[in-house]
Amino acid sequence: PRVVQLANQIKAAQGPEIQQMQGWLSQWGLPTMSMAPGMLMPGMLADQDITALQNAQGTDASKLFLTGMIGHHQGAIAMAQDEIKSGQYPPAIALAHSIATSQQQEINTMQSILASL
Repeated sequence: PRVVQLANQIKAAQGPEIQQMQGWLSQWGLPTMSMAPGMLMPGMLADQDITALQNAQGTDASKLFLTGMIGHHQGAIAMAQDEIKSGQYPPAIALAHSIATSQQQEINTMQSILASL
């Protein structure tokens, strides 16, 4: 239940962030998703990892989710740090700061839950 609750919190937090970033891309006339099939961003799960997660049950599913989401968050933090360092659009830099802070807090929570499983 703790993992499901955390997953719902993450989904609720990331939804508006994704919408904001997609809105900027749209305003700038850029595609909202420019990755080729099979191409992974830092922290994205590979297809086989997603399949393993979909097929897992109980504690195994929780461990796979938490491990994968920690890596996903670490990738997001790395991209946010790149934006903080090199970005030129102040609202995007502000969002990057927020993402880096909130996702590090979520990593800490996930590591704590993972250690208790």
